[in-house]
Parts: sequence; C-alpha cells; structure tokens
Amino acid sequence: REGVPLSGLYEQVLATENEARAFFHRYHATEQAPSPQKGQPVLLPLDLEGSPARGPQVAPVVLVIFGSLNSLATLLLGSLVRDVMEHFPGQVRLGFKHLPTEATAERMALAAAQADSAGFFRAYDGLLATTAHRGPPTNGEIQAALQTLEAARQAPDPGAARRLIARDVVEARRLGLTYGPALVINGVVLRERPSADLLMRLIRDEMEMG
Repeated sequence: REGVPLSGLYEQVLATENEARAFFHRYHATEQAPSPQKGQPVLLPLDLEGSPARGPQVAPVVLVIFGSLNSLATLLLGSLVRDVMEHFPGQVRLGFKHLPTEATAERMALAAAQADSAGFFRAYDGLLATTAHRGPPTNGEIQAALQTLEAARQAPDPGAARRLIARDVVEARRLGLTYGPALVINGVVLRERPSADLLMRLIRDEMEMG
C-alpha cells in the first residue's frame, strides 16, 4: 500500500503549506470578505444550510471543520474530532465547510458539495478509516470516495455547488482563515489544532455555559 510513515506525517503536512497558501489566494481571488483585526476575538455563527452535518440540530455544542477531504491534515483533524465526539453522545453537532486549498482538491470539493449529507459522511468516514494509522489516502481511495460522493449527488448543478463552496470560503475569511484545516467551536475559531484533552475541556465548558 502507498503511504507515509507516521514519523513523517508532520513533515508532509508542513511541506504543503506554501502550495496551499498560493492556491487559496489564486482560486478565491474574486471572493471579498472583511478580515478580523489582529488581536480581536473572532465569533461568527456559521451557516450550515446545505452543508453536510451530523448530530442533533439542538445540540449545545456545534463543531465545524473547514477543510478538504483529500487533505491529510483535514483527515487527521477529523479523526481527532470523531474520537472526542464519542465521549459526548447526543451533545455535539458536527458540520463540514469546504475549503479546497490545492488544485487537485477542487473536484473533490465540487463532488462533496453536490452530495447529500449521508453520502458525504459515508465518504468522509471511509477516508478517516484508511488514514487513521498511516499516511494520506491513496489515489484508489480518493477515487472510491469520489464515486461514493457522486452516487449521492442530490442534483447535477455544479453552479450551486460552487456557490456553496464560495460561501464557505467567505466565512473562512471572516474568521481570519487563509487555508485549512481549521476547527470552529460554537462560532469561535481555534487557531491551532487542539489536543483531545483540550477539545474535551472546551466542549464541557460550552455545555456548562449553554
């Protein structure tokens, strides 16, 4: 099987950073949104209408991942969130926002944006399962995920899918994000990937305040 040793995962994620930054600015150059001032706290209720989401709509805690399904860093963050959510059954809702940060992610984002929520999470869970203990998904696994997404297409309207992605990108900019992945908890962006312990503590804090 293709893959990257666990010891090399962090280096591979870092190696894509400059490409991700360049692609984001090129692909979304026409999208305009105000950016937060440096040092200001960022709080933004996110619109999950049309976005894949799982968990009770009335859950006291809403987690939103900004990222791309073919991104190793996104999948590693997704694995962390999945494991943490198991400790809070029925208390957390998870949403996903499309933030393609490299040219090869665009087809995946368009397919994901057109799929229904159940189909999206079938592809998402499949990719999480393959990357839990090794490197990024292989080309074959990416193609399998694309087939799952395309089989779950709600309507063949790439224009609507592009508008959904553009909305997600605008929201990302309002949060001060230039590329993914990123995690937002009840409208507050976490600037760094949290540890499992920290994320569980933040969720408990939100539940107590709710």
